[in-house]
Amino acid sequence: MAVERIGRSVLKDDKFPDDLLILSCDEDYAVCEPYLEKGAAVYSSELLLNGIVTQKLEYERHRLFVDNVKRTRSTIWMRKDGNHFLPITRPK
Repeated sequence: MAVERIGRSVLKDDKFPDDLLILSCDEDYAVCEPYLEKGAAVYSSELLLNGIVTQKLEYERHRLFVDNVKRTRSTIWMRKDGNHFLPITRPK
């Protein structure tokens, strides 16, 4: 699993690489949560599969966990315990 290899080093740092592309599925929310807390976007594999066919990457269309993450300038809010959002301060 590629996430295991690169994931350990990415999670140790306060920031992750700008060119990091995380592909996952709805069932892997628990695995993706640490990356979402750091501000990473997670996409379904359909981003690449559909992109190959159409020759265009539609990031927003294939973004996962949109309903679980909200962002402001200084804070990432994660949905916890049902409908409650809890703040997670962004690293400086």
